[in-house]
Amino acid sequence: MEYLTISRAYKQTQLRAYYKSSPVRSSLPSSASTEAAMAETTLGAIHGEPVNLTYDGDVLSWTKVYELPDGRGIPSKGSFIASNILTLVKTPGTDVQYTIYGTSIPEDSDPSAAVPDVKLVVTNVNNPPADFIARHLFQGLPQYLRLIPEDIHIIVSSKSGVGKADSFFEEVVKPLLEGVGLEGSHYQVLETQSSESVYDFGSKKLKEKACRSVTQTVILLSGDGGVSDLLNGFGGAEKMRFVLPILLSL
Repeated sequence: MEYLTISRAYKQTQLRAYYKSSPVRSSLPSSASTEAAMAETTLGAIHGEPVNLTYDGDVLSWTKVYELPDGRGIPSKGSFIASNILTLVKTPGTDVQYTIYGTSIPEDSDPSAAVPDVKLVVTNVNNPPADFIARHLFQGLPQYLRLIPEDIHIIVSSKSGVGKADSFFEEVVKPLLEGVGLEGSHYQVLETQSSESVYDFGSKKLKEKACRSVTQTVILLSGDGGVSDLLNGFGGAEKMRFVLPILLSL
């Protein structure tokens, strides 16, 4: 079985989750002063508010100065670390409007949790720097997500691991897929309540179609045990001619 991992949306975020927007906290690390001098800056907008956008290859930052009645200016700053950006989607029919899809860990998340909560951050941006667009622009769905709906399976293992698969699907995976053009009607969702459900899916539906040379994609939201259950259920197909499913483990 071909095994692909797109854990950026979850596991890597546990290590590097960063998103902030406040009147006083800032953006570029102080150690980036040399790189900042070479960074590209554009006049754009965040959620419709005019800002200066700067991208240095690691951080997209924005700054706006709010003028008080007494003439004083209060800077509003925010930033995204590039590694927490999942993709940049261009708004159809425009040349300057985009949506950034990224991840962050909420500030009120329990730091002692084995698996912290992860949220999807959706940011509307106008006229971002060209280098930022070139690095993050969504280029279209990969081939394994262009199958017919009956052959794209998302398994939500509700009670596996720390029990966060349901919320991760509803709050992160589902809206992200919608954002890149894959609506809920374009895939099948299997919500499981036990390891037997995953095993049965692998041993019956997944194997049966594979042995008919049907290309399938499985996105699995579970702990490590779910991967084992799926593979064990699929086991035995090596004695027959079949098409290897693509497994994406989140």
